[in-house]
Amino acid sequence: MHDSIILEFFAGPGGVTACFKSQGFINSVAVDKTKTAGALTNIIPLDFTKDEDQQAVFQWIQHTAVKGVFVAPPCGTASAARNIDIPGEDPPKPLRSFEQPDGISGLSGLDLVRVSAANVLYSFCAYMQIG
Repeated sequence: MHDSIILEFFAGPGGVTACFKSQGFINSVAVDKTKTAGALTNIIPLDFTKDEDQQAVFQWIQHTAVKGVFVAPPCGTASAARNIDIPGEDPPKPLRSFEQPDGISGLSGLDLVRVSAANVLYSFCAYMQIG
């Protein structure tokens, strides 16, 4: 366990990493874009929309000591909960559909920025799986 590396990407507060460390996997590493207040472990800040940060990850996951990789990309722009009508509430509008999974046509402003960034992250995650 002491020579095994566990990587957690999009770690948020680093719960998976903290759990592995508590079980003796001392080389577990949590990575996220920002360090969350109240994090359960040290968070290494990387922005996976940046090519240089993606390249660092590709190098890490090829290391022979890496025994596990946990990936949980943010789902805010893709959540089906955006389609739930809540009476008396102003729910967030859908940003994607089955017909337009990369973003509904006509998106603009912050919605377009968020969907575009999420698309980069989703492509990065897919490439990690086959790369």
